[in-house]
Amino acid sequence: MSDEASEDASSDEQVIDLTLAAREGKLERVVGRDPELDRILRTLSRRRRRQLLLVGESEVGKGVFCRVAETVEGGKIALLDELFGDLDVENLAVKAMRHEYVSWQDEQEIPIICIDRVEALSGFVRGRESDVDLLLWFMTWMNLPVVMTTRPDDALARTLADFPAIERIDRMTVVELPAAESVEAARTAIAPLEHHHGVSIADEAAHAAVALADRYLTDRPLPAKALDLVDDACALVALHLARKPQELADLESEIAQAQQALADAVAAEQFEEASLLRRRMTTLELRQVTVADAWRTGELHGRAVVDARAVLAATADLTGIPADELEYEAAAPTRTGGAYGPAPTEPRLPIRAASTALLIANGRYHDPFIEDIPAAGNNLEDLHACLAHPAHGTFASDRVIPIDTLDYAELATIADAARDTADTLLVYYSGHGFVADDGRFYLGMRGTSHDKWKHTGMPYDQLRSAVIDSPAANKLIVLDCCYSGQAIDMLADPTGLGGQLDVEGTYVLTASSATRLAHAPEGHRNSAFTAELITILAEGLDNGSEVIRVAELYPRLRSSLAAKGFSDPQQRGTNNIGQLAIVKNPFGKDREDA
Repeated sequence: MSDEASEDASSDEQVIDLTLAAREGKLERVVGRDPELDRILRTLSRRRRRQLLLVGESEVGKGVFCRVAETVEGGKIALLDELFGDLDVENLAVKAMRHEYVSWQDEQEIPIICIDRVEALSGFVRGRESDVDLLLWFMTWMNLPVVMTTRPDDALARTLADFPAIERIDRMTVVELPAAESVEAARTAIAPLEHHHGVSIADEAAHAAVALADRYLTDRPLPAKALDLVDDACALVALHLARKPQELADLESEIAQAQQALADAVAAEQFEEASLLRRRMTTLELRQVTVADAWRTGELHGRAVVDARAVLAATADLTGIPADELEYEAAAPTRTGGAYGPAPTEPRLPIRAASTALLIANGRYHDPFIEDIPAAGNNLEDLHACLAHPAHGTFASDRVIPIDTLDYAELATIADAARDTADTLLVYYSGHGFVADDGRFYLGMRGTSHDKWKHTGMPYDQLRSAVIDSPAANKLIVLDCCYSGQAIDMLADPTGLGGQLDVEGTYVLTASSATRLAHAPEGHRNSAFTAELITILAEGLDNGSEVIRVAELYPRLRSSLAAKGFSDPQQRGTNNIGQLAIVKNPFGKDREDA
């Protein structure tokens, strides 16, 4: 390669085509700088003196003006950003004297020379001021449109003053961006930060970052310090979720304790106790594998959300001020469920590969005295669509199992599916419910007889037993039938069989009390209770949350059913299962996508 060709290649490698970068969507949008942009474009549009030097403190954001390709209509003006850290100024100056540069005057597209940090020109570093002066003089002599940036440093100002060409260049001071505009600037940086950290950033995080940075990080200007604060909050959340979850650590401890108890039982020849302990260890080990896999794939908590709490935590870490002592004016009430911090009520999504939804319905009956419920089958179809929805469903489609006819033959299917579930088991029933003379609660089957409920219905105890025997960590039962509150009463009775179901991680939601009828209005697609449930799951809740938790279903169901004159639903749960997320909250998302 000739020396001339080598020089051309060297210079070209130090030049970036910003017009091409803008067309490819690689440039950030300029926010809150309309007056400065107007001044720059007005200067570049002049017939003479089309050079402008932007002067501002470090990180004030002046460099962004060297990337204004998207503000030029149609991208008809080519923008070049010179990276002058290691640039051979003499080579560039000589190249500038060649015919191809002179011919710019005759071309329709005249390139704009953008020099970010003009003080970094090699001539300043190497002492070859004459080369720099030659380049600047040539730009002004050829009347080329030029935008340069520099700091208002006294020594630099004196150095620049030594160059005669500088006197021909206009100057504009760039000041710190106000807080309101800095919030919008922070929002424009959300997408690349989300991609880099693998998180979702709540809108409130940008406002919190600007407010906290403006008040507590006083050594740097906005918006740079706010952007770095959001970046740090993202890193904090990502690191928090990368650590071993407490649930996994607790399981390992339980397994170790069970192993020791098993060894003690065997040594004491307590073989019945040892058999129970082996069964418990199998359940714990299955759960351990499931949680570990979900943690590694990121499915355990879903996509992490960086909210105002995360920004507060990052600010506290940077300043040494406790988070509860930091103050700022929030733009809106912040969510309590974030991805970072000691939040015991933090919602968690079901692990798709280890969760099952059993949707059971029995809407047709042989006995002419028992009214059919056509809506029962529709309930199954519509719930399946919600739970396995590709965007906001939390169950895998092949693990949402519909059973449209309840009979004893299906008990094996129910038991097998329950036994194969390690994380979340949801069992839903829609049909008739009966209370026999013996006071026991029965579910209607196809062959149930109105005068032989006790012998032709399915005892609820059998469905409940399948749930109890499941190794699932979370067990949910939803009953849409008359007298379904019997299941609640049975749970509350510590002396009856119902006490067996009041086990860890269990939740029961019913359409009616123990003595009231459920409703399936004639001509409606769904029964009253399930229709409201589907509306919540499909349309979402306007509460700013990313998910819909189990605990949020009951109050909304109760208010909506009461407003329409239907029976009050009932609920009962143990531990923190109410914080389990049943679906992702679709509110607003479908509207945005439309």
